[in-house]
Amino acid sequence: MIRGYGHTGLNFMSAEGEKESSYVGSAFAPIFLFKHSDRLMFEAELEFVLENNELEVGLEYADVMYVLNKNMTVRAGKFLLPFGTFMERFHPAWINKLRLSSN
Repeated sequence: MIRGYGHTGLNFMSAEGEKESSYVGSAFAPIFLFKHSDRLMFEAELEFVLENNELEVGLEYADVMYVLNKNMTVRAGKFLLPFGTFMERFHPAWINKLRLSSN
């Protein structure tokens, strides 16, 4: 399965009758999920970032998971944070942009 997310940004400012706009940058991050069997699974996320007319490509994370039995799973790879403390749903950059301020 291929999933992922992307984001881009524009800044619009208006001060004393003058208007200004600028391109902030953009990113695309495909996530690859592969289930070989009920015991062996793989996931990885690439990141393509365009800023200042330069494209950067990076590997966010990649790991393989093997289920030994119903009580034990072994995982190895490059993780964003160790020990399963990472909240995947808060990782995309656009999530914090939607939070309302208290002002």
